[in-house]
Amino acid sequence: VTSTLTYGCQWDAMCRYIEDSQKTATTKSAVELTGSVATDVSKNIYDLAGNCQEWTIEKSTSRQWRTKRGGRYNNAFTINYRDYGNPKAGDRNVTFRPTLYIK
Repeated sequence: VTSTLTYGCQWDAMCRYIEDSQKTATTKSAVELTGSVATDVSKNIYDLAGNCQEWTIEKSTSRQWRTKRGGRYNNAFTINYRDYGNPKAGDRNVTFRPTLYIK
Protein backbone atom coordinates (compact mmCIF):
# COMPACT_ATOMS: atom_id res chain seq x y z
CA VAL A 1 0.00 0.00 0.00
CA THR A 2 1.31 3.43 -0.95
CA SER A 3 -0.25 6.84 -0.41
CA THR A 4 0.48 10.32 -1.73
CA LEU A 5 -1.20 13.68 -1.91
CA THR A 6 -3.67 13.94 -4.76
CA TYR A 7 -2.30 14.91 -8.18
CA GLY A 8 -4.11 17.58 -10.17
CA CYS A 9 -5.01 15.04 -12.88
CA GLN A 10 -6.58 12.80 -10.21
CA TRP A 11 -8.68 15.72 -8.98
CA ASP A 12 -9.80 16.37 -12.57
CA ALA A 13 -10.70 12.68 -13.00
CA MET A 14 -12.72 12.81 -9.77
CA CYS A 15 -14.60 15.86 -11.09
CA ARG A 16 -15.43 13.95 -14.29
CA TYR A 17 -16.52 10.91 -12.27
CA ILE A 18 -18.93 12.79 -10.05
CA GLU A 19 -20.24 14.79 -13.04
CA ASP A 20 -20.83 17.72 -10.72
CA SER A 21 -17.67 19.83 -10.93
CA GLN A 22 -19.62 23.12 -11.01
CA LYS A 23 -21.29 22.36 -7.68
CA THR A 24 -20.84 24.90 -4.92
CA ALA A 25 -21.74 24.68 -1.27
CA THR A 26 -23.48 27.31 0.76
CA THR A 27 -21.15 29.68 2.60
CA LYS A 28 -20.76 28.82 6.28
CA SER A 29 -19.24 30.65 9.22
CA ALA A 30 -16.99 27.76 10.30
CA VAL A 31 -15.60 24.42 9.19
CA GLU A 32 -18.08 21.55 9.61
CA LEU A 33 -17.45 17.96 10.65
CA THR A 34 -16.83 15.94 7.47
CA GLY A 35 -20.04 14.34 6.27
CA SER A 36 -22.27 16.36 8.60
CA VAL A 37 -23.89 18.38 5.80
CA ALA A 38 -25.93 16.07 3.56
CA THR A 39 -25.78 18.42 0.57
CA ASP A 40 -21.94 18.51 0.59
CA VAL A 41 -21.60 15.04 -0.93
CA SER A 42 -21.42 13.83 -4.52
CA LYS A 43 -21.33 10.10 -5.31
CA ASN A 44 -20.23 9.34 -1.75
CA ILE A 45 -17.27 11.78 -1.91
CA TYR A 46 -17.58 14.38 0.84
CA ASP A 47 -16.79 18.07 1.19
CA LEU A 48 -15.19 18.86 -2.18
CA ALA A 49 -16.80 22.29 -2.22
CA GLY A 50 -18.05 22.80 1.28
CA ASN A 51 -15.34 22.51 3.91
CA CYS A 52 -11.64 23.17 3.25
CA GLN A 53 -9.63 23.54 0.08
CA GLU A 54 -7.15 20.73 -0.47
CA TRP A 55 -3.48 20.72 -1.36
CA THR A 56 -2.44 18.74 -4.41
CA ILE A 57 0.98 17.83 -5.76
CA GLU A 58 0.21 19.92 -8.84
CA LYS A 59 2.81 22.68 -9.23
CA SER A 60 1.93 26.27 -9.92
CA THR A 61 4.03 28.74 -11.88
CA SER A 62 6.30 29.30 -8.88
CA ARG A 63 8.78 26.60 -7.85
CA GLN A 64 7.68 26.79 -4.22
CA TRP A 65 3.93 27.09 -4.63
CA ARG A 66 1.44 24.26 -5.03
CA THR A 67 -2.13 24.10 -6.22
CA LYS A 68 -5.13 24.08 -3.89
CA ARG A 69 -8.33 22.59 -5.26
CA GLY A 70 -12.02 22.71 -4.40
CA GLY A 71 -14.14 25.01 -2.32
CA ARG A 72 -14.09 25.95 1.29
CA TYR A 73 -16.62 26.83 3.95
CA ASN A 74 -16.27 30.62 3.77
CA ASN A 75 -16.23 30.98 -0.05
CA ALA A 76 -18.66 29.56 -2.60
CA PHE A 77 -16.01 28.12 -4.92
CA THR A 78 -16.82 25.26 -7.30
CA ILE A 79 -15.37 21.78 -6.88
CA ASN A 80 -13.01 22.30 -9.82
CA TYR A 81 -11.78 25.69 -8.51
CA ARG A 82 -7.99 26.05 -8.62
CA ASP A 83 -5.95 28.35 -6.39
CA TYR A 84 -2.26 28.56 -5.52
CA GLY A 85 -0.26 28.99 -2.37
CA ASN A 86 2.91 28.24 -0.51
CA PRO A 87 2.38 25.14 1.65
CA LYS A 88 5.14 26.29 4.00
CA ALA A 89 3.14 29.41 4.89
CA GLY A 90 0.33 27.42 6.48
CA ASP A 91 -3.37 28.01 6.02
CA ARG A 92 -6.01 26.72 8.41
CA ASN A 93 -8.54 26.59 5.56
CA VAL A 94 -6.52 24.10 3.51
CA THR A 95 -6.20 20.38 4.22
CA PHE A 96 -5.27 17.41 2.07
CA ARG A 97 -6.94 14.34 0.64
CA PRO A 98 -4.53 11.43 0.31
CA THR A 99 -4.67 9.01 -2.59
CA LEU A 100 -4.29 5.37 -1.61
CA TYR A 101 -2.79 2.84 -4.02
CA ILE A 102 -3.43 -0.81 -3.20
CA LYS A 103 -1.15 -3.31 -4.90
